[in-house]
Amino acid sequence: MGDRLLRSSELTAATQQYRNGLDILSDDGREGMAEQASLRGRLGLALFLQSDLGNARSEFGQLLRIHRQLGSEHPGEVLGEICRRLLNDPKQYWALEREWSAYASAVNKDEDLHSDLVAARNSLTAFVVDWLERPVNSNSESRIWWRFVSSTRYPVSKTVLSSSDWGRLSNSSAVSSSIISQRVGVFAGMMSISP
Repeated sequence: MGDRLLRSSELTAATQQYRNGLDILSDDGREGMAEQASLRGRLGLALFLQSDLGNARSEFGQLLRIHRQLGSEHPGEVLGEICRRLLNDPKQYWALEREWSAYASAVNKDEDLHSDLVAARNSLTAFVVDWLERPVNSNSESRIWWRFVSSTRYPVSKTVLSSSDWGRLSNSSAVSSSIISQRVGVFAGMMSISP
């Protein structure tokens, strides 16, 4: 329920759902801790989207701490994956990416937290490919994509996407130049999309 509310931008209601879930969660075992961490990541994203950065950072940090306690090899990737699946558009992606960059810079002396946030940012980049593969629903989505491309001020390349995501983007028949053209509103061959 909270995820549906978050995706439909009902942020206050989503926040309350996630908090209610944390209140009733009583399992102290590994599964319960993993569920608590997941809810904290979702709550953190809802708070972030409401511009409550202090509490969002706290929730993101709690997710990472719990996953370290559970012995997860890559807690940052878990955080990135949770948030990536709940983002609605490139504007949210770029805002969250900038926030995690700033957060990582602020905690530079805490090597674990810093590296987890770098991993979360790297994991989050898959959103670009996910979003490109979504069916085009309206002209407004094309305008959003154009703002996304133009806001980068440089070609969509390996500097934006991980090598595995670049491979998916450049080799995927689902993401052909015609789909990119539909999203951007210009012929994709005229765009500088290079590895």
